[in-house]
Order: sequence, then C-alpha cells, then structure tokens
Amino acid sequence: MSYLHAVVTIANIVLLALLVYYFYQSYKDVKSKFALGLVFFAVVLLMNGFFLLPMFYEIFTPSHSCPYDPYYTLAGIFEFFALIILLYIVRE
Repeated sequence: MSYLHAVVTIANIVLLALLVYYFYQSYKDVKSKFALGLVFFAVVLLMNGFFLLPMFYEIFTPSHSCPYDPYYTLAGIFEFFALIILLYIVRE
C-alpha cells in the first residue's frame, strides 16, 4: 500500500506545483491580494504534500511503517480528484 500512497502523493505534488504556477501567473497579471493568497495557499498545500510522502516519514520515524497508511492513501486519492477539478476550473 505504501507504493500506491507514494504514487498518489507524487501525483498530488505535481498537480499542486501546476496550481502554484497558474496562481502565480494570475497574480502577475492582476496583482491582487486574493491572487497572492491563492499562491500562498497552494504553496502550503505543496509543502504538506512533501511531508506526506512515505519516504519522508520513513526517514524520521524509527519504525518504518505507518499504521495510518491506508487512510493516508485514501485521503490522497480524494485529494487527487479534488485537485484535478480545481486545476480544470483554474485553466478555464
């Protein structure tokens, strides 16, 4: 299950990086506080994605397994679809 979690988390990181890019492009065009807030919001989510990588908590935890891994994987899958929808809306 850890490999699936890693793949889903990496996919989420890629989608979040795209959102940061699109939000930043929007901020450059509009220069509004709201657009800047979206950039910061996406960056925080991107940092969260890096911390949720299984490789990250395997480095910093003594037991190299997480009992919540199936739940993290399921949450990551829901996040993936939510990010796809958000990316679709942002690109229009």
